[in-house]
Amino acid sequence: MKDLFLIPIMLAVFAVGYVLMAALERFIKKVRRPIASNRRAYRGKIRIAGENQMLLDTVAPVLERCAADYPNMTVSTDCENAALILKKVLEEKIDIALLTDRSAAQIGPCYDSIRIPCENRTITASVLELPVDVLYREAWFHVVWKKKRKSEIRDYVIAALENEPCSVKCGYADYLD
Repeated sequence: MKDLFLIPIMLAVFAVGYVLMAALERFIKKVRRPIASNRRAYRGKIRIAGENQMLLDTVAPVLERCAADYPNMTVSTDCENAALILKKVLEEKIDIALLTDRSAAQIGPCYDSIRIPCENRTITASVLELPVDVLYREAWFHVVWKKKRKSEIRDYVIAALENEPCSVKCGYADYLD
């Protein structure tokens, strides 16, 4: 007797759940469509400068993923010394600056910055070239931008740099520390 009541109740619960999930799926598609079209329609340029080429190589995979999300966005990169980069950020000639941990002392109050860890893989091999050890050491770099200036694409790139792990190639960590 209990089974006779349990089966229709369970069927009703599944039917209501299916209807609710279908409505939620339609709502999510409706919300995503304008966001995706805005990303495709975005035609802009983000200018990134690094203190050295190793920093730019480190963030290149993250920038490629950002460029895939914004297909009409162009990314330009440049290498210069830290003082010149910070001056260009203030003059709004550069959107994002990538600085080593050593140059972080030059960051003034007119800049916002975050410190991002990188995983450094140093590969060491034995004399016979048989066993290979991979040592992990943490390196850091700073992402710097001008305070009080709003930019959707710049904020998206900064969030991607902050949330995605950056991996430093062998020997590059010496340039970051």
